[in-house]
Amino acid sequence: MKRFLAFLLVTSACAGVACAQIRIQLQSDKEFFLLYESIPVVVSLQNISGRTLQLEGTTDRPWLSFGIVEESGSPVRQLGQLNTEQTVLIPAGQTVSRTVDLMPLFELRSRGSYRVQAQVNL
Repeated sequence: MKRFLAFLLVTSACAGVACAQIRIQLQSDKEFFLLYESIPVVVSLQNISGRTLQLEGTTDRPWLSFGIVEESGSPVRQLGQLNTEQTVLIPAGQTVSRTVDLMPLFELRSRGSYRVQAQVNL
């Protein structure tokens, strides 16, 4: 029997679009994944402010991070962190996209439904 992971994708930036003036979209080509299968998601960031946004991260505070919770609401243990130390510039009105594989970053070892959240720290 095939085991699968089902994901509901959620996004956030600060307290929302009004706070950061950035629109975040999290997408996946698939809704179901086999256990231990790569889980690529595309994060698109649209700058809806009137100026260029500069996203800078450090080891302690990455500009892009993820959280995953099980259907029960329990958080999934994080195994690693994205390297977001490289600065990203998003000109006003433009969109930048990044593809991230969540499998090596989280302990996704059982079948079930999960909710994924992306957070951008400005």
